[in-house]
Amino acid sequence: DILDDPNDYAIIEGIIGLSNSFNREIIAEGVETTEHGLMLLIMGCYQAQGYGIAMPMPPLEFKHWLSHYTPNQAWITCAHKVRTLKENKIKLLRLTLTQWQKNVEATLQSSPDTIQHLPILKKTECHCGVWVRRVRKEHLLDENSLQKLENAHNLMHDIADNLFKKYQQGELDSAREGIKELQIAAKNMQNTLDQCE
Repeated sequence: DILDDPNDYAIIEGIIGLSNSFNREIIAEGVETTEHGLMLLIMGCYQAQGYGIAMPMPPLEFKHWLSHYTPNQAWITCAHKVRTLKENKIKLLRLTLTQWQKNVEATLQSSPDTIQHLPILKKTECHCGVWVRRVRKEHLLDENSLQKLENAHNLMHDIADNLFKKYQQGELDSAREGIKELQIAAKNMQNTLDQCE
């Protein structure tokens, strides 16, 4: 849940840091999506396995798979791009922000009896809320930029909170109609991030 949960992110970040401190190689398991791979690459983990690369296969099929394998172009591009610490942090936030938005929209489009877990709705506990606190401590952005990000983030969460209240009260159509407003707020958040780069 590295894309969804800041606590999982912190665990992975700590493991990568420990591996670097002790000069150990590290391989991420369970990489299922392009976004998982991008996040790990930006964090400094360059080896992985998982369904995002290949499904388990019998040994006799491996040679054929290997000769026909096409590496994920987004991963190759990311791995070869040199970024500053600030650029890396913004890229990580963009990935998690997009994931959060997808999860909110998918949940609102789902039937209430099929929901297994909700996206993080508490604005201080989602990736962005944690990110803003960390970046403020690290002085990577000026206070004016951080305040603009916080305002955009709060607006996005306020809209999501309102939509989930409607959803939980059984006003599904009204909640789903509000997704457009959430998308506009998320776009505003991405535009605010553009100004920080």
